[in-house]
Amino acid sequence: MFLFEMTRSIPFGDKLGHIMVFGCLTLMANLALKGRLVSFKLGSIYWGALAVLVFVTLEELSQHFIEIRSLDMFDYLANLFGILCFSWLTREIIKKASFFNEASP
Repeated sequence: MFLFEMTRSIPFGDKLGHIMVFGCLTLMANLALKGRLVSFKLGSIYWGALAVLVFVTLEELSQHFIEIRSLDMFDYLANLFGILCFSWLTREIIKKASFFNEASP
């Protein structure tokens, strides 16, 4: 497949793919949920980012139990980096987009 060949030809292409795939998923989830936040003692996180974080964690851990897959901490770190970067992008989009700032009835 073209995408797999392309990622193999780029240095760290696999990790860049993880960043982009899970980052874009995070952005779409955050925007679909209209930037809703869940708060904890230490701070807050977008609901969409939290959902992707839970999914990514379970998906990566499940690879330990699948013979043809391998648990890779660097893949997981790339996923987390994508979630973090695209959550920041979400915040910037929400700051600038008026439809997120309108009062809802």
